[in-house]
Amino acid sequence: DGPLCEEPLRGVRFTITDAKYHADTPHRKADQIVPMARRAFRAAFLAAGPTLREPIFAVEVQVPDFCLKPLRQVLKQRRGAITEDTLVAGTPLHVVKATLPVANSFGFVGDLQGATSG
Repeated sequence: DGPLCEEPLRGVRFTITDAKYHADTPHRKADQIVPMARRAFRAAFLAAGPTLREPIFAVEVQVPDFCLKPLRQVLKQRRGAITEDTLVAGTPLHVVKATLPVANSFGFVGDLQGATSG
């Protein structure tokens, strides 16, 4: 398990470049080596400065002019951020691209429909 949140580690590789072990065979069993290796790997992992990343959705919404403000409010309430706002030529529609944390995305469509009247 990982030292930050007790989750399995993914995408981590350890390379053992040197090791010393007991010369006596009975002391080289897995129950002697594995706990030591686990502590060494944990210390090396923490020394590398690991970080946790929050999963983020990329959202694309098409809305008319009068719905931009409610869209911004719903995104703000859910810690979302608009990354691009493009006006579709010849129409009152905007194509809004945004990022939205996955944890805050549940119920987003219903809240957006409620804020924009459909």
